[in-house]
Amino acid sequence: MTDDTDMLILLQEIRDLLKAKEEVGEVMNIRGLSAYLKVGVSKLSAMVSMKQVPFSRFGKGKGSVRFQKGTIDQWLAERRITSVRDELRLNDGRRKHKLEAI
Repeated sequence: MTDDTDMLILLQEIRDLLKAKEEVGEVMNIRGLSAYLKVGVSKLSAMVSMKQVPFSRFGKGKGSVRFQKGTIDQWLAERRITSVRDELRLNDGRRKHKLEAI
């Protein structure tokens, strides 16, 4: 009985992953990116307003922001921290960006 139950759970997980993939797509709005990154929409909105995440804007207004999955994946890879040195490098880059914005 547990083999059947395990199989049903696995099938449901596969369905959920496929559904999430369909919702994300190659170009995402802020809700799609929120689901993809598992980060709140308000946090992403703040990051967009501070230009901390790569995005494109189509027209005016909040709903006009779009994110390309490939660009987001590359952005994440560039921020991957595997050592203390990587973390220091990333933090130094953030400080420079803040100074340039002033």
